[in-house]
Amino acid sequence: MAVIQPSDGPDMAPDNWWAFEEACSCIEALTDVARKERLRRALEFYHGGKSSPDTARGEKFFFYWTALRILGEGNRTLHTNSQLQVIYGFSKEEVEGKLLWKRIVELRNDFFYAGKKIHLYKDAERYLQLLILDLFRHELGLDPLRAALSAQPKLDLSIFR
Repeated sequence: MAVIQPSDGPDMAPDNWWAFEEACSCIEALTDVARKERLRRALEFYHGGKSSPDTARGEKFFFYWTALRILGEGNRTLHTNSQLQVIYGFSKEEVEGKLLWKRIVELRNDFFYAGKKIHLYKDAERYLQLLILDLFRHELGLDPLRAALSAQPKLDLSIFR
């Protein structure tokens, strides 16, 4: 299983790293083996994204999107939207707009269905990592951080606009 390291991701803030570490430690306490394996698998794809080379072919996006899908239990993107609604106390439309989820799903469509290349620059990568952190903690029943939204003012997210 991939292990979160303090330097994971582009300049991961110490608080976010500790929040990820706390979530990772909770996995081992799970008694539901299938759920434990699913969360481990999501972490493997998260790790694949952060360790993938920075190229314009889209490997990073592939890995992070796959981690998001696993955390969404393989359900449609509306399920992930519903999870984010619970975490943030937002409506479906607010998740799509304020959390940029609609544009992230459009990028998914461009990548998987239209074959377009997506280059995730560091701020965009950071944002996807924080969405994964929010969903990962939610899946484990940990207190929400709402890390993705709080980081938005500090990040260039033009790829998602």
